[in-house]
Formats: sequence, C-alpha cells, structure tokens
Amino acid sequence: MIESDIDAYFAQFRRDAILLHRPYPPHDGPPTNSKFGGLPRLPADYAWPRDKNNAPLHFLAQIDCADIKVATPLPDRGVLFFFGRDDDEQIWDADNAPGRSTSVIYALDAFARTPLRDHPSDLGPIGGTYFRAKAWQNLLLKDEDGPRVHVEWPILPLRIDSWPDTLFDEPANENGPFDWLQALRNRLQRRPQPSWEDEQKRYEAYAYRHQILRAAAFARATGKPILPWNAAWDGRDVAERLFERANCGPEAFPHFWIQIEYAARTFIGNFGGSPSHPIYDEQQLPTALAWLDRARAADAAAAVGDPDKASFRRWLMTLEKPLNGPKRRTPYAQCVFHAVRLNIRSWARDPALSAKIASFAYAEMEPHMSGNSVWGLQYSQMLGHAPSAQEPLHPDDPTLCLLNLASDPVLGWMFGDVGNATFYSPPDALARRDFADVAGEVVGH
Repeated sequence: MIESDIDAYFAQFRRDAILLHRPYPPHDGPPTNSKFGGLPRLPADYAWPRDKNNAPLHFLAQIDCADIKVATPLPDRGVLFFFGRDDDEQIWDADNAPGRSTSVIYALDAFARTPLRDHPSDLGPIGGTYFRAKAWQNLLLKDEDGPRVHVEWPILPLRIDSWPDTLFDEPANENGPFDWLQALRNRLQRRPQPSWEDEQKRYEAYAYRHQILRAAAFARATGKPILPWNAAWDGRDVAERLFERANCGPEAFPHFWIQIEYAARTFIGNFGGSPSHPIYDEQQLPTALAWLDRARAADAAAAVGDPDKASFRRWLMTLEKPLNGPKRRTPYAQCVFHAVRLNIRSWARDPALSAKIASFAYAEMEPHMSGNSVWGLQYSQMLGHAPSAQEPLHPDDPTLCLLNLASDPVLGWMFGDVGNATFYSPPDALARRDFADVAGEVVGH
C-alpha cells in the first residue's frame, strides 16, 4: 500500500472520540464532575455493584455527561459510573450474564455536590493477592494492607480524532457485507498477491503513520506538545535540581510533611531490608522509620520548618553512595524524586491542595507525569476506535467503545500487562440509554 492509500484509509475510518484528559497540573483546568478513581459521587439509593460471588467491584471512573461539550451518542446529562473486578486475575466476563465482573450505572440524580459514597467494608485490596496497585508499590510497611481505592485525578473531556490500531483489508464477515464479486474478479484476473515482506512493510508503515497522527491529535485536543519520554527512570536529574534549588526557605526540599513521609517510605520499601540491598539495614533503617513516624503524626499539608528541613536533608545526603557502581540508582535520588511525584499524585484530587505545590516542582516533574511512556502515547477515551494491546475491533463492527481505560503509571493502575480495560456497548442499547448489556474486557500485551 503506497502512502496515498494509507492516507485514504485513515480518512475513510477516522472517527470522533472523547479524550479523557488528565490536566497537568491537576488544578489547571475548568472544574468538572468527571474523574478517575477515588470514591464515586454515587447516590445512596443505588446499590454498589457486586460480582456473581457477591464480591464488591472496584470503582474506576465517573463521567458526567454534562462535562462533554461536543455532540456525541452519549446522554446530554447524568453521570456514568464504571466499576470492574480489579483483583489478581482481572478476568472480565464478556457476556450478558447477570452478576458479571463489570458494571455501569447511569444516574440522572448524581451531581457535583452529591456526597462521596464510601466503598463497602468487604471490598478487597486492588490486585488481590497480586499487588496491582502500582501507585503504592514498595511504599507499604509489612503490617499495612494494600489500598482499596484507586488514585483520584480530575478528567477534562475533549474531542479527539481516532483511527483503527491496525489495517483491515477486508470487511468484517459477521458485521458487514463481504464483496464476493470483487474477490472473484481478483481471482479470475490473477492479481499478484503481495509477499510476506511487502505485507510486513505495509503494516509497519501504517503503524508509524498511526503513531504520528495520534500524537498530533492529542496535541490539538489538549493544546500541549507531546513531551519526549524520559528514560531516566529513577529521576536522578530531576531529584538533583529539586534538592539543589535552595538550602532553606519555601523552595527547599522537602516542602511539606507528606514529602518526608513518601521519601521515608520509598527508602524503607526499596532499600531498608531488601535482600539485594542489605548495606543500609542497620545504620539507616531506624532513622527512616523515625522520620516516617514524625511525618505521619504531622499535618501532611503543613510546610516543613527550616530546622527539620536541614536535618532531613543531612540524612538524605548520607544516602548518596551509589549501589553496585556509580551509574546505578541511589537512595537519595529515589527518595527525592518519588516524594515529589507521589505528593503531586496524592493531592490531585483536591484543587486547593494541588495549588499548594510550587510551579517549579510541576515543571520539573512534567516529563514524568505526561501520557508518554516506553509504550508510546497512552490515554483513556470514550467512543471512537478503542485502542487494544491485542486485536482491535474491525472498523465495520457497530459495537461502541463506551469507555477505554489505558494503563497509566501516573495513576498507578495497570490492566493486564500494560494493556487496556474496555467497556463495550451495543449501539441500540446506548440509544435507549440502557447500560445493562455493557460488556467489559481486559486485554494486555
């Protein structure tokens, strides 16, 4: 397929979708009633969804249809609440049997001032026996349970272009007419079939072009450029700039007591007792635990005074010695980087708290908090062509992507092996505002 043919394919199958954008900084945008994670504003007269074994499902997202400012097949008003089985296996039933592993509730009487609904007391930890809550990985003490509620982040719905993830050369037999006459003509005319190598080049050219178009669509929708993925996973460059910005005063790290807590947790979880890093056990672990106790006793949002800053910074500098050579990660860099990153994540739910974080800290962390990653540009969406780590829906398939959630390291959640969780709706059901037949699927790489 030559380039013009690929462009024609993109033009033919382009569809409008709704980008579920995570504004950054989290308070940088108009207030909405749509969000990832946290607790839902589900009215009390709606039962919290449970699976066929009577286990409560985890809350994933709420979308207030009034926040969507463009015409779509979705309702004009009301809130959609999405729940899914987020245990160790994440097996979602893709059928219409009652009591399955996903649920969508459509509530016309849910509003921004509706009280938050607490989760059932028997809701299990995210990931079950497999620690799937990446937001808290290596942060919990031995006697602490894993979280039951996902990280909360506001959503700004925006229109975005979407295209199929891959090429489809023939119509879908079960959902569209197959042109048997044209297929017969091709046989009679004995048109040469492309070689395997040619086919591979076509798919590679399409994937490359798709990546470019998708990034451009994201930039148009958000008004922000796509930042390159930062391969420095430990954030040492960011940590050094944050730490060296000032020695005292409001711009000196740590800024708030919550950062001391996360820095101490990061050290304990990564270096305080791990069999591969025993060098710090005896000397540093008691100090880290003492700082953790002080931070948990303090107001998390309170500014750290200069005497405590100086003392904590001196302790951090004792962690500067690299492990296993000068180019490997150091506890110092990990503690500073994750303290600020986790602070941003934890306060994303509250505009007032989010606004307390300095603009320079947001700027330093932005390459690590965007939607770009080693897996490419990832974002969640409604409608349009649903991205898939495996086989996407054929463009002729009338099934609607009601919601597609992407694995997101910033939110700290993962579906399958860095895949997607998708809620599919029959088109006629959406027109009736009937969400009982919405089917869910988790697909990983």
